Amino acid sequence: MIGLIKRLFEYDNWAIERELNALENVDNPEALKMLGHILAAKRVWLVRLNGEDSSGVSTFPDLALADCRKLAAELAMGFAGQLAALESGTAPETVTYKNTKGAEFTTPVIDILTHIAFHGAYHRGQIALLLRQGGDTAVNTDYITFARIS
Repeated sequence: MIGLIKRLFEYDNWAIERELNALENVDNPEALKMLGHILAAKRVWLVRLNGEDSSGVSTFPDLALADCRKLAAELAMGFAGQLAALESGTAPETVTYKNTKGAEFTTPVIDILTHIAFHGAYHRGQIALLLRQGGDTAVNTDYITFARIS
């Protein structure tokens, strides 16, 4: 299972990089906002996985493309550490945290990591739609495309 989670994060990083590159050539504030949300949500989960309070982290921040690029790099490093801890057996099995409404949950780390990968894929579909609606070409971020080249 850990190998699959690592693979999904490789895919997620690849797809985010493709979205960042695609958004460099277009003016689509809604698509940029959605990418910012993907990254901000990942930051919320990283904060939670680190045992910290995520209540002050916005899930819909107003980020410029350069901010998104910087945050994506920081998150890739942060989750690399989480995945290494998971692989070495030093990561906790569950994490207790409060959601954005203040409700407390205890969730297996493996489920959180799986959610993060699927959450990004879900919103990348929305970015594709926003780009098409704006008259631009959506970038292919399908998992199978990633699998064929890696």
